[in-house]
Amino acid sequence: MNDERREPHEADDDVARFFAAERDDIRPDRAGPAEWQRIVQGASTRTGRRSWWGPAVGAAAAVAVGVAGWSLHQTTFGQGEVTRGAAVATSTTPTVQRMEQGTATKTSALQVSGPVDPAFRTWSLSYADQGTIYALGEGRCDGKACPAVIRSSDDGASWRSVHSFAQADMDGSTGDQRPLVQPQDAITEARFASPQVGYVFGGDLWATRDAGATFTQMAHPGETVLDVEIDGEQKVVVLSADGCSTGGCSGPLYVSRTTTAERTVQGPVATRRLGGRVADAQLVLRNGQVYVQPAAGAGGPMRLDGTRLTSLSSPAECAGRPLEAMTSAAGEKDLLYAACEIRTAGSTAQFRLVRSADDGRTWSAAAGELSMPRAGRLSLAATRAGKVVATSGGPRSPRVTVGVQHLQVTGDGGRTWTRPLRSAPEDGFDWTASPGAAQVYAVPRTVRGYWHSSDDGRTWEVVDPATHGGATPTAAR
Repeated sequence: MNDERREPHEADDDVARFFAAERDDIRPDRAGPAEWQRIVQGASTRTGRRSWWGPAVGAAAAVAVGVAGWSLHQTTFGQGEVTRGAAVATSTTPTVQRMEQGTATKTSALQVSGPVDPAFRTWSLSYADQGTIYALGEGRCDGKACPAVIRSSDDGASWRSVHSFAQADMDGSTGDQRPLVQPQDAITEARFASPQVGYVFGGDLWATRDAGATFTQMAHPGETVLDVEIDGEQKVVVLSADGCSTGGCSGPLYVSRTTTAERTVQGPVATRRLGGRVADAQLVLRNGQVYVQPAAGAGGPMRLDGTRLTSLSSPAECAGRPLEAMTSAAGEKDLLYAACEIRTAGSTAQFRLVRSADDGRTWSAAAGELSMPRAGRLSLAATRAGKVVATSGGPRSPRVTVGVQHLQVTGDGGRTWTRPLRSAPEDGFDWTASPGAAQVYAVPRTVRGYWHSSDDGRTWEVVDPATHGGATPTAAR
């Protein structure tokens, strides 16, 4: 046959041989009636707008806060020579790129979906719209622990494994003591913009545009990715840093922007040099604004104002203590919540809940006090005005077990707090977030599965993806 008349798959060249080998390596996955119905429904449904962690579930969809996750990662960076309340200009120091210009792009090739590994342990959740939830956690690759991405297309009732990363760095990822800052080649968090497009990170940064079947590594400023969030316009914000090793970073810190259509993360829009080593930092997105929340004890949150990171002050009721655990109310346009520690007694700390409706310029404090174990990170998840869930726990070094509940809920903006679960994990939760519509998710790394509430945290069910989402409802008391 004349070469000019051959179909592409009939050509005898390197490209054709590559794709032929890939086709031969694919194993078919038999789809039953339920799977075909899901495909048909998904093809006829237009993808909605997305938030950083996930869109609101159902008709009350809204931009969520973070986080993982957490909302699941929250605390503060050292201020160095910066005066609290002052704006910090972008540094002119060249950005360190994780992948230098001309470096070959790494890909994690096509994988066929299959059953969830029986030993799967959830690390991070991301609601991707249209009833689709992704989870990232510890799976198995040839008998060894590795990061695995799994997907549910029916709001968590059943799950399928879609991708695993056999070459990822797992040195700091297994067990209960996972540090919040991971090695450069680690993968511990997931954020999805839609059922098709999402990101996994935890040092490294990878993107998928085919629902997790394949992933491509993305170049980005800084050595280590600390957080990724996505707003309702499909705009992506990346928080990264230099000078990182397992457990912390010495800086500088970079805030960068991209979109779900781009294949790399360009140079940062803002840079901040750190006054010391910090254990963690997270992003919060709300009403077009970007906030950075460093870990507790490292300062206070900052707002991105153009190319400047402006430190946010706390109200008088916080007695000079910095804000921590900042989150946005998923069902509100411009409402932020945070907490400040007002006193500590042994292993128990008293916090005050504060709120802002003007992008963190001013804050008002609730009259009540929140008593929580001072063990690990404090996290807040707000579904709407006045409805807030507080958790604590992870990483646990040293482990502290006290007689105070690790999960508490307020329905009146922090005036009173209740303990909805008598049987919450004794070591608390590592990740808490709300995608909106009264939904809250919380992940404990010390036990299997994740916790889900559909009524603002009043009642909960435990879902273990390894057993296809078996749920055990637990009522508030």
